[in-house]
Amino acid sequence: MILLGFLAVTALVFIIPFQTLAETVTDDDETEESGIPIAGEEAQPSEDDEELPVEETPNAEIDYFNEKLTGLEEGEHTLSVGDVSYPVSIGVSGQTGIDGGWIGETVYIVKNGDGALTSDSEAQALTLPARPAAPYVSGSDIIAGTSPVTGNLSGVTALMEYRSEHAGIWIPGPDSGNTVAGILPGVYLVRLKATENSFAGNERRVVVAVGSVTVIKGNNTVFKGSGSAVFELDARYLDFWRLLYSGMELTEGRDYSVSEGSTIIVFSNAYLKSLPKGKHTFRAEWIESSGAVIFAELKLQIAGADAKTINDPAADDLSESGLDTDIPRTADDSGAFGWASLCIISFSVILLIPAAAYPFKKYKRSPE
Repeated sequence: MILLGFLAVTALVFIIPFQTLAETVTDDDETEESGIPIAGEEAQPSEDDEELPVEETPNAEIDYFNEKLTGLEEGEHTLSVGDVSYPVSIGVSGQTGIDGGWIGETVYIVKNGDGALTSDSEAQALTLPARPAAPYVSGSDIIAGTSPVTGNLSGVTALMEYRSEHAGIWIPGPDSGNTVAGILPGVYLVRLKATENSFAGNERRVVVAVGSVTVIKGNNTVFKGSGSAVFELDARYLDFWRLLYSGMELTEGRDYSVSEGSTIIVFSNAYLKSLPKGKHTFRAEWIESSGAVIFAELKLQIAGADAKTINDPAADDLSESGLDTDIPRTADDSGAFGWASLCIISFSVILLIPAAAYPFKKYKRSPE
């Protein structure tokens, strides 16, 4: 009996505290799940109670002449174009410059909240129109020795503006007509002016050049399939700019190489083999330290197995395109008349063979 009493007391001592602890934990869980605060504790504010006022949505406008965004509120903004975001701090002027890469894209503008009193605004979607295409204009060549040494820009109108690529500001096109006269040799940029609804256009690069470079050696070279064509020109190697064929720029290192002394241009064998048979004229250009452009014309001929050389007076029979139009005739070019004549002759021979054989047979039978 004493033993049973001891066990009962032990059970009461250990089991009752554990039961009380379990009930306490269950009450805490139920309180958290139900959202009902435990008595004696202060209610905690929810996230909904912490929402901050939203900044006003930006209302930026485009300044096409100066290529800026205007009308922005002073403070921190985020501008997003595609997948790229740009943090921008707007000053009291309410303006920021437009990056050239944004033109033709949609810019999303957000006014950043300070995180304490305001949150970020909704985004303003502002589409920046693409630039107008470059105009079709051209520059004139100046003959060496003429005075004054000036040329023209043709196709430039009052809607356009131009400037020297070497230096200078944009100059409006002529009020009337479409030619700008008295242009010094150099490289010029021409574009459509900006308007209230469009940015300034893409630029057209135009060259006004003087043909003052002398070809010392190599002009009228005839290429016959092996080796290369070498030209030596009286111009500074350091000023060399480019080599053109039919208005297209050739690739240095692949189509040709250039080296000092004064300027030496060597056409590659592979490039020469790619040209059609006949006469070809190339244009080499240099830009001097003053910005003036000078040029020379390089002439060569691609010869075939039976080609006329460029020193042959008969070489003038070549067409303007540089292709030899004197195509040799082959046996296949004899025409239908030749074939008909051959057939008639063959048929006549067939008919004459029996006629010729008949008297012979008759003669052999006569003795009988």
